[in-house]
Amino acid sequence: MKLKWLVILFTASFLAHFSQATQDVLQGDWKTECLILEEDVVQSKINIQENIWTSIHTGYEDEKCQRPYLEFRQVQKALVLGADLDLTAIESSYTPLTNEISEALNLIRYCGIETWKMGEAQIVNGKECQDFQAPKIGSVLYTTYKISVGRLYLGRPGKGKRGQTAEDRLSEYETYFYSK
Repeated sequence: MKLKWLVILFTASFLAHFSQATQDVLQGDWKTECLILEEDVVQSKINIQENIWTSIHTGYEDEKCQRPYLEFRQVQKALVLGADLDLTAIESSYTPLTNEISEALNLIRYCGIETWKMGEAQIVNGKECQDFQAPKIGSVLYTTYKISVGRLYLGRPGKGKRGQTAEDRLSEYETYFYSK
């Protein structure tokens, strides 16, 4: 009986140490290269501090990522266990970075908002933003991640998986990566 408890304690201690070591490797600032994804030019950054992940996805007018026009920011609380990554939504926002984009967003009432101003973030938690549903506060994305050769890869939808439950966890990886 004592051996059983020693095995349980050792396993729990190992998992806690492994989880902390994993968290330590993830900490800091990560970013992608300037990417062309479908019709958009985007650069993404993730700042990981403790269990808070702040992702910033910036849209650009040019293929060299020199003229930004729109920023989407997500703040999420992360639970990391092995390669599993559960991201709980805290806040989502858009910030127009030019006057032209502010006017265009107002004209189409993007996310149901008509008070867009250049440089001012608008909170969009749970809002329908054309073909994108911003996450509701407390909603969880069940995904995965891996670090390979100093590169961070995150899960993406595929094979019918959308990450809405632990059983539906995203298990394929994006083709692009983040680096420090």
